[in-house]
Amino acid sequence: MISYEQEWQLHQSHKIPAFEGWYFRVVDNQVSAAVIIGIAKTQDKQEAFIQVFHTLCQSMEKVSYDIKDFVYQEEPFSISIKNSIFKKHYIHIEDSKLSTVIDLELDMPLHIQTTKYAPTIMGPFAYLKNMQCNHAIINLESQTHGYMKYQNQIYNIQGIIYQEKDWGNSFPKKYIWVQSNCCLQKKQFYFYRVPQFH
Repeated sequence: MISYEQEWQLHQSHKIPAFEGWYFRVVDNQVSAAVIIGIAKTQDKQEAFIQVFHTLCQSMEKVSYDIKDFVYQEEPFSISIKNSIFKKHYIHIEDSKLSTVIDLELDMPLHIQTTKYAPTIMGPFAYLKNMQCNHAIINLESQTHGYMKYQNQIYNIQGIIYQEKDWGNSFPKKYIWVQSNCCLQKKQFYFYRVPQFH
């Protein structure tokens, strides 16, 4: 059975091209923000990166780093890129090239229910090796608190956070992705994702 812990971890791939990214989305009554922390390797370039988008600034910011700046620790799980750090229950995003600082603590992640048929959100496809793109949901929803600083103004965050990740050697050029976890009845989640590879 594929474990939840395995999905969190870095899938060390020596193949090129390869990519892996951890995504989180935080929403409260003031702001919605999304961050991706990841690595990308091609024949021409190997980089670590941080991408940030939020509703106070209608443009995505991305900072690229030398792959050596990506420091991974398996136990306890931790990723750091310069001044930014990502742990299971703590996220801090800060760089002089980013207009935003994000600092969040979060409660215990809510996992999806698993079976032998569907050990992950990918269902039986989770058992296939060498998939071009793999997808994992590592936190359906949990409470988060902290702050976001943008243009010298600090926004106190009291909201919910969702986390997922992707890895492989080719991200779909086209895909349909519909998701909702804002429902009248709590703890209901809906996902529909169809990749189209070319």
